Amino acid sequence: MNQILNLKSNRVGFIFIIFIATYIFALLINANLAPNDDFMMLRTLQSDKPFLYYSADFPYYNLAKYGRFTPLAALEYNIFLPFSKSPSPFLYYLYHATQFLILIFILLKIFELSIPKKSTRYLLIMLLSLIPGFTFVWFRTQLPERNFIFFLAVFLLSFINYVQKKHWGYFILTLISANLTIYYKEIAFIVIGAFAFFYLLSSWKQSDKKTKILCALIILSALIYVIIYGLYILPKGGAFTHGKNASIPFYVTLLKNLLNYGFMTDPLIIFIFLPLCIWRLKQIFIKHKITEPLYDSMLFSAFLFVIAYFILNIQGAHYFMPIYVFVIPSVFYFLSQKSCKKSSGAIESNWTLKILHLQNFQPPWKCLIIITAFLFLFNSLPLGIHNLTYNKYMALNFNKTLNFLTNDIKINHSGERANVFLDGLNKGSGNWNYFIVSEFLLHRELTTKQFDLRAQIEDVKVSKSQPLPIAIPKIALPYSIFQNEKPSQIKTGDYLIVSSLSTDFSKKNNGDKNYLKSLENEYNLAFKTTSKLAFPMLTLKEAARYLLYKYNNLQPGKKLFTMDIRKPNFESPDFYVFIKK
Repeated sequence: MNQILNLKSNRVGFIFIIFIATYIFALLINANLAPNDDFMMLRTLQSDKPFLYYSADFPYYNLAKYGRFTPLAALEYNIFLPFSKSPSPFLYYLYHATQFLILIFILLKIFELSIPKKSTRYLLIMLLSLIPGFTFVWFRTQLPERNFIFFLAVFLLSFINYVQKKHWGYFILTLISANLTIYYKEIAFIVIGAFAFFYLLSSWKQSDKKTKILCALIILSALIYVIIYGLYILPKGGAFTHGKNASIPFYVTLLKNLLNYGFMTDPLIIFIFLPLCIWRLKQIFIKHKITEPLYDSMLFSAFLFVIAYFILNIQGAHYFMPIYVFVIPSVFYFLSQKSCKKSSGAIESNWTLKILHLQNFQPPWKCLIIITAFLFLFNSLPLGIHNLTYNKYMALNFNKTLNFLTNDIKINHSGERANVFLDGLNKGSGNWNYFIVSEFLLHRELTTKQFDLRAQIEDVKVSKSQPLPIAIPKIALPYSIFQNEKPSQIKTGDYLIVSSLSTDFSKKNNGDKNYLKSLENEYNLAFKTTSKLAFPMLTLKEAARYLLYKYNNLQPGKKLFTMDIRKPNFESPDFYVFIKK
């Protein structure tokens, strides 16, 4: 029997190694800057200047004005500046790959405490690597959640090692990693401070003086961040208000966010973790069960972190991702106790075999596990793989398209200003995309005298956000789209770029052959990309959208609850460049 289990474990281990190697290969191959926040690297790192969000010389906008305070965000990319005046994007993703590999080893050590079986740990890490939030932050630059999860994992492992071994090195590493985590994301102080507080409270009698001092210093670090935020950020523009929208009631947005987190990106957190927190509170305060200092601290600090995002009323695929460092060990620890019907703290070496058998669970937990597994397999997993391939191809195809556009403008529009239109976008809905295109074209050594940006559709008010010229006060925008309110007519020789950057749902699915074919009556297709390995957004939501679109009497453009009735959005990362005949 043991030989069979070892053979199975070795087989899973081999698959795990292949998976990690493939993941790193995917990170490194065809590394490019993408049409997102990567534009901020163009006038900084790619122009031999340091990337410093909060520097007075930062060429774009002041994050402090919007209540943001993440002083360590993206600083790591500056390490390449002494070696290159314009670092290759490959180096940025080499950093990502190295960080990913180190994180895997750390997570294996952390998961070992509550998940004895190697094959289970391997499987969990492979699945974690494919959740939407993980692929989102690892295959893009500048998102602080990547460093957040990395240093949170370092913090947890060093804290555990200090508690067990009482070595001063772990004491110092715990403090350093705690503070690094805090200054990468505004909300990180909650999970760090709460963890130390709960651990100090629950282990007061059995903890030694040094451990109490360590917890106190961690709590103090979290408080210092709050004080700095109040003194530095509030006078500059006010508190963080990213999730506020006066036009939509709070409860409507809250419900929508809850559904998106639960059914799309993070079913484990919504359907198992949150109920487990409530169950654990009942165990402690009603049934008077003994607290588990380490796992209860992970559980409840992660709980406060999740609740904080609901209070802020914001949703994103990557926001909950860092907290999985705490969620997975605590969930598996407490579920194992309940399923195996053992006394507190007693775990059999082969409990993972039992936990996978649903008959060991009471009906409520059995139901929640089935729901979570179903949503993960048919929503989260395909969405995560889609994010991975989409981000890779989007960066690659975007740069290929602009390379063609730059060369064509230089050859065919010498001495005149070429007009560039982004299909389906206007000043209101597409200001950022137009601006990003302009920054990348300028970085390719085109001048504002060589190209102009125009829109062919009316400027509709899609948000109440500040107009772009105010958001980017340091950069001149001598383009028609930012000067004229009326749409422009496309003339002979003008460029029309069709891509998924469009926010017009009727054209966003740029793989619509009928729409592309219709353009050929008035345009010549001059350039296109092909994304053979792009994984479509094959989720249950898009399946429901398709059925409603095809078999319901509701017309496209209408809404059923909060879901648009339209063709499925497969978000092809391909670009098409048409030239007006």
